[in-house]
Amino acid sequence: MKEGRWYYFEILNQVTVPGEGEHLVLMAENRSRFLLPAEPYQHYGLEKGRRINCRIDKINCNGKVFLEPEHPLYKEGHNYDFVFLRQETHFDQAGNPISAWIFIDGFGNEVITPVKPEAIAPDPGSAVTCKVHRIKKARLKLIHTWSAIPSAQDTAVTHLFRVISPGKDIHGNNGWILEGSGSIRAFIDGESYSAYNILPGMNLNCRMVKWDPHHGWIIEPLHPYYREGMLYSFKIRGIDELEIDRELCLVMVEDIFQQKIPVRMETTKARLLKTGITVRFRVDAIRKGRPVLSLP
Repeated sequence: MKEGRWYYFEILNQVTVPGEGEHLVLMAENRSRFLLPAEPYQHYGLEKGRRINCRIDKINCNGKVFLEPEHPLYKEGHNYDFVFLRQETHFDQAGNPISAWIFIDGFGNEVITPVKPEAIAPDPGSAVTCKVHRIKKARLKLIHTWSAIPSAQDTAVTHLFRVISPGKDIHGNNGWILEGSGSIRAFIDGESYSAYNILPGMNLNCRMVKWDPHHGWIIEPLHPYYREGMLYSFKIRGIDELEIDRELCLVMVEDIFQQKIPVRMETTKARLLKTGITVRFRVDAIRKGRPVLSLP
């Protein structure tokens, strides 16, 4: 199974996961089983015995699979008319004000769509044509003429940010508030960057990864040691096969800060490795303070 691809699953039953609520048990054609949270998809008509089409939305570093069932009403990349309700001002987790238009979808859910500050709001109740850019956890992400979308130049280079103060994200996690040029503020998670020894008043060069309507700018400070595209030596700490795909293994390595870094690798290549040896890997990217690795 590959991220971004669609596969068919059969709904076996519904179970209660302690602390996480109701989940649907899905079985893939290779008989692997997966859990899907039931609450976001209550309008989808998902019932026991039904065969549904799901996208592999994400496979995280530990091999956990996140599925996104096909939406009954909308498809990504297609245009639809949505009823405009109102305009609001929201604040992201770093305190930046965000203008947003509120639409309503075919299930009666409100859809928050960030817009440029100069956007001229339509009359409440009028229809506005929007493109469905993304569907995640049954929620729509829409774009249209007035959408607030960051320019390519913002994400292509690094920007200097100053650490302003400690702060918390929208989930209550501790971290740091950083401020860049133009008074742009961003939040970084404290746990992810604990090895960076960040202190108030420090200046950090950061890459602006993306802009999110709820979180604001997602930024990635330059790693103190690793650089993207370069080769480095890592010690192998463990090798495990992935249940979802026998052609892949999860190889655990140790980075410069003695953090465990998972590397997904073809099983045929992983079997040539042994725990305890040192292997050269390429740093493809840095995400949340950790290197994303591959064999050169």
